[in-house]
Amino acid sequence: MKKIFICFLLGLLINVQAQFQLAGSYEYGQILDVTYHPTQENTVYGRTVTNHIVKSTDLGESWEVIHSVPQENWYITIKDLRLTSDGTSLSYICLAEGTIYNRVEILNLATEEVEKEIVSPIGPAPGSLLQSYSLAKDNTDIALFHTTKIIDWGLVTEIFYTTDGGSIWHSVYYGPDNGDINVNNVAISPYDSEKLFIMRGASPNSVEGGLLISENGGQSWTEKIPNTNFSAIAFHPENENEIYLGTYYLGYEQEQNLYKSTDAGETWSAIPFSWTDGSTNSIHSIVYNPSDYENILILEENEIVISNDGGQTWENHVYTGTDYEADYYYGISASFNPFDENQVIISANYYPFISNDGGLTLEKFKSPFLNASLRMDIHQNDEKHLYYGLRNGIVHLNLETGEENAIGLLPLGQMSNMNRSGAYADAHKAGRLFFSNTAMMGNSSLFMSDDNGENFSIVYSGSYLFLIAQASLPSNPDKTLISFGEMLVKMDLTDSANPLSEELMLPSFGYVEVMLYDGDENTFFIVQENKVYKTEDGGQNWTDVSSGLENLTNDDFIYDLKRNPLNSDQLAIATSKGIFISNDNSDNWTQIYDNGPMNRVEFSPFVEGKIVASARFEDGSFYPASHSKTVFSNDAGQSWTEISTEELGYMRTISTEIIFNDENSADTYFLVPDLGLVQYTLDLSTMGISNPETNLSDVVIYPNPTSGILNIQSEKEVENLMIFDLNGKKIKDGKSSKIDLSYLPKGVYLIHIKLIDGKTEIKKLIKK
Repeated sequence: MKKIFICFLLGLLINVQAQFQLAGSYEYGQILDVTYHPTQENTVYGRTVTNHIVKSTDLGESWEVIHSVPQENWYITIKDLRLTSDGTSLSYICLAEGTIYNRVEILNLATEEVEKEIVSPIGPAPGSLLQSYSLAKDNTDIALFHTTKIIDWGLVTEIFYTTDGGSIWHSVYYGPDNGDINVNNVAISPYDSEKLFIMRGASPNSVEGGLLISENGGQSWTEKIPNTNFSAIAFHPENENEIYLGTYYLGYEQEQNLYKSTDAGETWSAIPFSWTDGSTNSIHSIVYNPSDYENILILEENEIVISNDGGQTWENHVYTGTDYEADYYYGISASFNPFDENQVIISANYYPFISNDGGLTLEKFKSPFLNASLRMDIHQNDEKHLYYGLRNGIVHLNLETGEENAIGLLPLGQMSNMNRSGAYADAHKAGRLFFSNTAMMGNSSLFMSDDNGENFSIVYSGSYLFLIAQASLPSNPDKTLISFGEMLVKMDLTDSANPLSEELMLPSFGYVEVMLYDGDENTFFIVQENKVYKTEDGGQNWTDVSSGLENLTNDDFIYDLKRNPLNSDQLAIATSKGIFISNDNSDNWTQIYDNGPMNRVEFSPFVEGKIVASARFEDGSFYPASHSKTVFSNDAGQSWTEISTEELGYMRTISTEIIFNDENSADTYFLVPDLGLVQYTLDLSTMGISNPETNLSDVVIYPNPTSGILNIQSEKEVENLMIFDLNGKKIKDGKSSKIDLSYLPKGVYLIHIKLIDGKTEIKKLIKK
């Protein structure tokens, strides 16, 4: 069968951003190294916990992804984001352990493109990592790289120096030649690019720590303050003689101190003031306020220390709380607002905080970048609900009202001894969820809720049970199938206090990935790895109905099985080799998409022939390698439009789900470990158009859902807009491209937008 692929280009940036929505809760977003733009007011940048650089132009009200580090079949993570000295670019480490992809990238703020890469000099050595780096103030071709690798099961530290952007490297420190003392941080003096600093740390021997300084590009070194561990260092922006240095992860009998030099590092003295005890008593960052050099900020694990007189006096602000949702803990970096010298954002281990009084009082700086986990599921029958995993718990999002409810989230900093499956939403009963828990000793329970997770009860128990799939009978959802991998259970939940269960004999070895009823409670399909089976007697006997799936080998998997709601004889499966369809209720299968793995597939319930599928990220360690993307067809698979992993920002998707909005629109949801919940809206009317841009919506509204500011973006001038509630009452009118909706109650609204050319668009708006 001939298949045509029409791919959206990155050049359609406006439209791609419009369709790409960060839909997760702002209450739990984690973002690191938040940094103010030096010349654009209210503009900040940050890095997610994995591979994205993000930006806000309204001080955190809304966010966009401006750079995504590609992920092949390995994991690359961003670290140590900071402004370059001239303020025109951001630099950061790309971590890719044991590969050739460890490097420093420099991202131009004006173009939002990577303008330079400096690759680690040690290549794909076992366990190789780039741990810290420093760039010269006036020439980013001059760099100091701190690397580690594994040799004979031991960690080896080596530091390299380059003056030509990495074409030639000089080894300036080698751990085995220096008592195997490891390194915490490196720095190049902003006043002399040949003056280098190495802040050393732990050692397997009795001697550790010590500050090393080189005046000649690393050819020789002088040790200062021996046998003390250091990391944070800060140079006065206009006085080359003033340097601060902080102790870090102290060894035996070492003392916590902030050290100061007034002669460019020749001599050092400890600043006398008292520290409170914490778990490590480490100083993580020392920051000068660029608007007032007399104002200096010290970030310690449970203290923020402030000087307003150039270090003559200091004030300790101690945080002893353990509620990391609200309390400061383990500050990593700080950035002062260049337009307001009293405003500073402090990035900490979990959440960043914003202060409007120089760090005296703190407020959580919110973002939608959830460190998501477990899985996601959707109920889209009579009601529309989405459930996603976060911190070993569940967040319920009502897609009709925009309301969210967090259930069973672990407190930050705590670990669980339970292995949880994540939520499985019953397709035929709104509010019904299932999940499994397995304790350390193997004791397991299957839980069920009928109120969107507010209350749960145990409906099945055993040993080492992990919920893999659930499917209920459409005509009676109390009849349900539960897969625990290689164990399939048929349950009757009519009396949920005393459920009935029957373990079924499987037709072959292998996990049951998905089930689907076919009429009555005794007739249903199951999928085991790369085979489809059918029973007509409740699982006593099975028939292999995999005719046409012969090119699925033992290394392949079938991930999803769906029935066309408009044609009961038509089935589709999503597999590691694409999508297959059956027009005779599984007697025969035909491949209709073969451009990579797909893990979800859905038929439109509104119009025949429209199919949407999606793929999650897999590194190939268990399931075949795949990358996040979504595709759709308007002609039952004859031709396809693809939204590639590149256009989606190289997301490491945990799971995906699809929901149709109407005959010309569908949302693909992606659950991502650093972006959280991502919603990508597909315009299904673009299929078959040679230039998809001409058929996309003329108007974009974002963020949607919104908690406050709504932006309206259009290539054509907006003549008028009106917002209505669902009862038809007009709430607001005007023509501004930015609307403050913070005063509106939570709920769903309709926004009518009339363009100057007379065209009118109506969009659904969710206020959260």
